[in-house]
Amino acid sequence: MEVKYGKTRNANFLNLPDDILQNFLRWFEYLKSEGFKDKDPLFPQVDSKFNQLNLLKPRITKTGIKSNSTLRNLFQKTFEEAGFDYLRPHSFRHTIVRYAERQSPEYLNAIRQSLGHSSIDTTFQSYGQLSTDE
Repeated sequence: MEVKYGKTRNANFLNLPDDILQNFLRWFEYLKSEGFKDKDPLFPQVDSKFNQLNLLKPRITKTGIKSNSTLRNLFQKTFEEAGFDYLRPHSFRHTIVRYAERQSPEYLNAIRQSLGHSSIDTTFQSYGQLSTDE
């Protein structure tokens, strides 16, 4: 996937509960059925246009969502509809780094690479702050 500063990185999923994995795979298969390829965005923009019957018809484009506020609003709506307190998308990056710190050095390095950091220092400076108790 393309990331800021013109870098590209491979994204790999960690072990997920089966229901989350199955939902993701259904979404991925749907995108492929719509003609999406490996380089197309996993979370594309959805344009809504009125059709000839004057009904609003959503159309998925091959353009990725570029607005952070769009993603945050989508996360917030999804959490609230599921009955959960809202967590910012970036919270998941903090969580996985904190988890990785308690695993092996290899695991932490894999997370560093997955986050797109060229140095472990970047990972620790961004996500490695200790709590007061720690």
